[in-house]
Amino acid sequence: MHKNAFIFAAIFTFLFMQTAFAGQLLIGSVNYNPIPAQAGENLFFWARVDNNVNAGAKGAALKIALSYPLSLEPGKSDIVALGDLGAWQSAAVTFNLRVAPEALDGNYDVVLSTSESAGAGFSKTASVKVLRRTPKIELIESTLSRAEPGQEIVTYLILKNIGFGTAQNIIVKIEEDRTVTTTGVVVERKVKPVGSATLYVKGLLPGETASVPLTLGIDADAAIQTYMVPLKIYYTDSTGKDVNFTSASIGLTVIGAPRLDAVAGPLEPAAYPGGESEISIDLFNTGVGSARFVVAELKAEFAEIGSSKVFIGTLDADGFDSFKTKMRIAGNAVPGMQPITLKLTYVDESNETKTEEKTLNARVYSLQEAQALSGGQPSIWFYVALLLALFIAGKFAYRKFLKKK
Repeated sequence: MHKNAFIFAAIFTFLFMQTAFAGQLLIGSVNYNPIPAQAGENLFFWARVDNNVNAGAKGAALKIALSYPLSLEPGKSDIVALGDLGAWQSAAVTFNLRVAPEALDGNYDVVLSTSESAGAGFSKTASVKVLRRTPKIELIESTLSRAEPGQEIVTYLILKNIGFGTAQNIIVKIEEDRTVTTTGVVVERKVKPVGSATLYVKGLLPGETASVPLTLGIDADAAIQTYMVPLKIYYTDSTGKDVNFTSASIGLTVIGAPRLDAVAGPLEPAAYPGGESEISIDLFNTGVGSARFVVAELKAEFAEIGSSKVFIGTLDADGFDSFKTKMRIAGNAVPGMQPITLKLTYVDESNETKTEEKTLNARVYSLQEAQALSGGQPSIWFYVALLLALFIAGKFAYRKFLKKK
């Protein structure tokens, strides 16, 4: 009996002595980066192991226990051997952890535990906050902001992912082309989509942009004002599960743009090389807006123009005006159709100065053709030459016959 008690006491004393001279491995500070961790990304996790007693720790180790959505890199062990830690020494341990792409927002536990060859270990639970990388699609630009009544235009919508995750299956939809008032009256919109009212983009990475063409038609009776076209942008995240949407709109100003045109009347009298004629220019506005401070300027290489620059004033929608000017045809002008350049400068309804050039045509005839067109009558130079010839002949006859008498 006494022998057994002695053996038990010896074993107890031995174990006590081992424990008394073993280290005490505590887990100190714990941290990770980035904070919060992002779904589908890696994070660095580190902990400090402290030996807080005046005795060495033999065969120290740190073990990490993880649960979904956290995991270690493939092939990496969940135990890190620290070797021997002297009294009051510390060691830093780093883990490269992965976060599953499908991870939901939340806090997830990481359990750390220390061990040594002699002595008890300690455990500590840390928490890792995970947030999903959420995309966000915004409409940042529409390339065309003006149109005319009755016009069909193509504007490009510039979409940008300003979020932190990949957006997939992006759908841009134009809302209904009519509005119902509070009194139940249906008001048709004057700006409508032409073709499909739904546009599609496969995906956008964070910071990436996409240009999407949108065709719009403006009613012919649309008033001169700014119209808002409401849009909705639907998209999913990289998992394809969560559906998000953004409301947006584009503004389109319907303007009354003038459209100036001109025709040239025939040169009168019929033009021929070396002759002088007059040309009539008719100006008209076929647009729905007014053109103010209209100035017409004529240029031609085959003739000198008397009043080459003419102030017209204002040409309203369906307006008309005309002017005439003299033209001296060059002596070396080639008979046939000759171009005349008409430059029109005006101010539109947006107070912008516009310049347009148009090419008009005028007919130059040979001298014989011009005489034929004037009824076969000789030109004035023919009569001058005839009178001069008669005068010389008369003078010669007077000297020859009358003086002899």
